[in-house]
Amino acid sequence: MHPALKKIAVAAVVATAFGAVAPVVAGSASAADATGTVTVTQFDDRYPDGLFDTTLVAPDGRTDEKRTSSYVYLHDVNGKWWATNTNASGDYVFPNIPVGAAQVYVGGPNSGVSAAFFDATGATGVADLERLPDESISFSNGTFIFQDGTTIDTLSGPSSVQAEASLTVTAASQSKLIGMSAFKAGVQTVLADDPETLVTGYGVPTVYSNSDSFTTVEWQTGNFYVAGTDGEAYFFPSRFGITVEPVEGYVVTNVEARSSIDQTRTLPVTETDGFYGVDLVGAASYFDRIDFVVTLDVAPPAPVDPPTTTPGTTTPPVVGGTNVTPGATPAAGGKALAATGVDATASVVAAGALLTVGGFALLRRRAPQWRYERADPGVVTPYASPIMSPSMECFCVIGVSSSTIGHTRCLWTRSGRLS
Repeated sequence: MHPALKKIAVAAVVATAFGAVAPVVAGSASAADATGTVTVTQFDDRYPDGLFDTTLVAPDGRTDEKRTSSYVYLHDVNGKWWATNTNASGDYVFPNIPVGAAQVYVGGPNSGVSAAFFDATGATGVADLERLPDESISFSNGTFIFQDGTTIDTLSGPSSVQAEASLTVTAASQSKLIGMSAFKAGVQTVLADDPETLVTGYGVPTVYSNSDSFTTVEWQTGNFYVAGTDGEAYFFPSRFGITVEPVEGYVVTNVEARSSIDQTRTLPVTETDGFYGVDLVGAASYFDRIDFVVTLDVAPPAPVDPPTTTPGTTTPPVVGGTNVTPGATPAAGGKALAATGVDATASVVAAGALLTVGGFALLRRRAPQWRYERADPGVVTPYASPIMSPSMECFCVIGVSSSTIGHTRCLWTRSGRLS
């Protein structure tokens, strides 16, 4: 098991761009000089649904709250860098930003990649969320904006990895919601007959977060995780779960999920077409690791089609799910031999030999997958017979005695196995 998770704040960002473009008249600034204002709000998404709502209470008793202890960076259409901290309302305000394409950068509470960021603009649920890329930034000669309106124009930015969200600063109001989360995922594989022992080589799990898939790495026997830039990968509230591709001859029979922080807490697993999903709202915390346990077992045998009967004919007795087709054509010596309704003498000629072993005649003939029983009058007694050979040849056993003529039934099967 990896070391315990550090507490990681989950944040989201609401970015709003607005401003007015001055009319272009003689002696006025050109449209290229128009500016707008961008306001950014970060919050800890302690109720992990990807939306900022302080009325919802998470299992640990916490609610969403603004996060005010970091900086936010902005890269404008002209290539200039800006940075600011929060105002009295806990928001990050960038005034006088040139109208046009821009990028907002927000970082996690720890160095490196310590969270997953997502675009939740207009989202009403986790299915609408989109993961944002992590980008390295570094700059000099930027401008730091203090909330009293003063600035410093010699700002050098951090050489760090930040989440990048694109927006367009326009004259009209615009909103962009960006979230940050820090869930992790682990998968363990066991067999049904020994669920306490982790096993390897029986199935390969894949982790999904909405439409994104993540290949797992087996770091110990039967123990899988998703590798990220700085250790394990991080995930956000989403359609979250796993699939498993079993090796040939095995199937998944059960999947369970539990919290890594509180291992007494289980999360209900819902299966849909081989996808095993959980609702992250049920996790112990917004930085929890979800551990899946996958149980595999030997695949059941393929079903066998039942026998069919031609209309208007008499269905012979069925033994072991197979049709019995007796024959009654007299052969040499007046002894009745049963094959498949074909004259026994003709069968002997076709086979090329009639072998006599211990008072029993073995009639060798080519036919796909037969099984055999010996039947005395009024009594059906199973009789041991040769197993099918790879060439699809078989032996039909004909019972012979000094006083009683036994009848042998050749039974058609699909499996070629005796039951």
